[in-house]
Amino acid sequence: VVATLDSVLSLKQAVNAQVGKNLVGTFYPPVEVLADTAVLNTLPVREIRSGLCEVVKNALAIRPSMISFLAAELRPDGRYADDVLRWMIDESIAAKAQVTEHDKYERREGLVL
Repeated sequence: VVATLDSVLSLKQAVNAQVGKNLVGTFYPPVEVLADTAVLNTLPVREIRSGLCEVVKNALAIRPSMISFLAAELRPDGRYADDVLRWMIDESIAAKAQVTEHDKYERREGLVL
């Protein structure tokens, strides 16, 4: 789930190295990112929760209008209907697009990503 949310839109595509976070990578936008909610819902609950932390971060840092929906929809069991998970993914992508549109290299307001 984190990869689905974190690999989109940004020019910066990076992985962690032993010496630090996001130090190995490129500055090229992805051609396409596919998110299959049916597959995401087969992941262990721990992975889904981890990914949804990214959704909450995007809501708190970029798009507070998401918070009321998340407060109503976040579930302790970590299982979501496809339409709810799709909404969370779409809104997170839109929030990131809002930031990367003005800071493609994530050096100013894009640091929040």
